[in-house]
Amino acid sequence: MAKRILLVDDEPAIVQPFKLYLSRLGYEVEAAYDGKEGLEKALTTKPDIIVLDVVMPQMNGKEVLRHLKSDPATAHIPVIMLTGAATQAADVSESWVEGAETHLGKPCEPSELTLWIERILKAAEEEAFLRKRSQGGKP
Repeated sequence: MAKRILLVDDEPAIVQPFKLYLSRLGYEVEAAYDGKEGLEKALTTKPDIIVLDVVMPQMNGKEVLRHLKSDPATAHIPVIMLTGAATQAADVSESWVEGAETHLGKPCEPSELTLWIERILKAAEEEAFLRKRSQGGKP
């Protein structure tokens, strides 16, 4: 079964190339173009990973991240933060404290994003396997 990715960014010029690239690699890719829509789609589509822009209308990425991580239905979903704004160490640290897996600057090469997605999904699978095993479940 293909892994599902939710791309949340208000710039179609960012979303469309990433969506095409990741779809060609076999991922199911859903897009949202503002924070509010991204949060709604995260709840309805149950993605395996979310790529989330920081600066967006309706609700910024940090607000979306806080909502995602505070809701038991979405708290387990790994999040990669993207930003085109000048990133300060405090912003990156805040994203990590809030639960983001990593923070990438834009522009970002599709191959770099894919590498992070694959690394994070693999770690999430290993964690789920170990959690199930420690709870007495069969792997």
